[in-house]
Amino acid sequence: MGGQVSVHILVAEGNDFNAQLLAELLVRRGHRVELVRDGESALRRVAEQRFQLLLLDIHMPLLDGFHVIHALRETERTQGEIPEWIASRKSA
Repeated sequence: MGGQVSVHILVAEGNDFNAQLLAELLVRRGHRVELVRDGESALRRVAEQRFQLLLLDIHMPLLDGFHVIHALRETERTQGEIPEWIASRKSA
């Protein structure tokens, strides 16, 4: 695993089991991970802390992943750079 880069990741996931599983897998790979359960908390943490990557659940409580992305894009217009993001949804 030489040369692997550690990334600071915010995981926003409404399902506790999925969040814990994803966090455990990422930490095992050497990444720093923070978990939040909803979109509002994700936006708050991004405002407080710099993350290199956001993993967003599309179907979160309070604000879904699409609304989080929209809010981040608005922030990007006024304040500059935002973290890279990936949105996911549970398969039907």
